[in-house]
Amino acid sequence: MPRAKLKDVTPSDGLWIVMADGARARIVTPSENRRTYYTLRQIESPRAHRKSAALASDRPGRGAERATGRRHGMEPRSDPHDDAKQEFVRLVADEINQAGRQEEFSSLALVAPAKLLGALQDKLAPGVARRLVRVIRKDLTRVPDPELGPHLDEALWPVRRRAPRPA
Repeated sequence: MPRAKLKDVTPSDGLWIVMADGARARIVTPSENRRTYYTLRQIESPRAHRKSAALASDRPGRGAERATGRRHGMEPRSDPHDDAKQEFVRLVADEINQAGRQEEFSSLALVAPAKLLGALQDKLAPGVARRLVRVIRKDLTRVPDPELGPHLDEALWPVRRRAPRPA
């Protein structure tokens, strides 16, 4: 699916800022004066913080070498933590898509590490993807609401510099 062309944002846009990593996500919105941000929702992955042994359903299988007959453990086909992260990305995307269908926001910004951003963008419904106005490659999930301004302001509300007047 082609990436959406990003548009300018104004504070009256009903902007949702979705900040995510592989284990937690927060949906924040700016105040009318854009000086503060407020958390609307938080989503946590119940599986992401567990040990790999607890994530896998059972022990990996065992195999035997033909020549010697010695048995050895087989590696799982995928990392349980990667599977848990992908499941969490689907959960976050489903939350965003459902809110988009219910018209809870009119514009959307995604803030996440680069690898997660691509996966999250790919899972957005076409109607929601059209509302995407900014993509910011940062992990801000642990930054408290009062401290978000310096991290988000320049990326969301770039200062438009006027061209110098000719002399």
